[in-house]
Amino acid sequence: MRFLTELEAFLRSEFAGYPGEAVLTADPCPPGQKGDFTVNCFKIARFCGNPAAAAATVAAFLAKHADVESVETVKAFVNITLTPRALHAAGASDVDALLARAVLPESERRKILIEFSAPNTNKPQHLGHVRNNTLGMSLASLLKRVGHEVIQINLVNDRGIHICKSMLAYKKFGNGVTPESSGIKGDHLVGDFYVKFNQALSEEIKALRAAHPEFADRDNDELFLETGLGKEAQQMLRDWEAGDPEVRALWRKMNSWVFDG
Repeated sequence: MRFLTELEAFLRSEFAGYPGEAVLTADPCPPGQKGDFTVNCFKIARFCGNPAAAAATVAAFLAKHADVESVETVKAFVNITLTPRALHAAGASDVDALLARAVLPESERRKILIEFSAPNTNKPQHLGHVRNNTLGMSLASLLKRVGHEVIQINLVNDRGIHICKSMLAYKKFGNGVTPESSGIKGDHLVGDFYVKFNQALSEEIKALRAAHPEFADRDNDELFLETGLGKEAQQMLRDWEAGDPEVRALWRKMNSWVFDG
């Protein structure tokens, strides 16, 4: 680090007996103390008079150094806080060496599967998917850097009760609309029907609670299969699992709209 090299050069110019080879090291600052690095001045006490004098000389020089933000003397140790620019330069001055030090031994490398971001095909992707994609790609890159074999997959959630909700809403309220006829992107159009399903379900649950006071304390999920829409969606899922041709055809059509969108 530059501040350490220049400190050694200064000490050689100040003290006639100071050796030509490097004596000082910059070690990580101890936990609980302020600073990035610490310099042990006991190592140079015999050249500078005594440990306290050595620490005072080192602290005075470093306090004026362009790379140093602040210094603190603790007995014969000088704790140094670098400027952000200098700290970055110290950490990334040799990127190849930095990356090489991170590589794991062969015995510690693993085959790792990372699955992200698993979008549903009942609505558009959103900012949460962007977040999960960037996190997944970053994690995969970091793991590859240290030597792991990384497999990245994206499991598209294109089946289940949530998919049947948008399908059932299209069947009930769609009137044959398509992305082409409506001018709406396919994923947005399918998402609109998912919203319509939940709106209709909310109205049905509201009416159900009004007719049955004993349901007042039960949440919407518990009342799902008490509603006509809930029962129909559940049956559509059973039909999908049984391979019903009409349900499967609608499923393929609406999935294709989402993928195209």
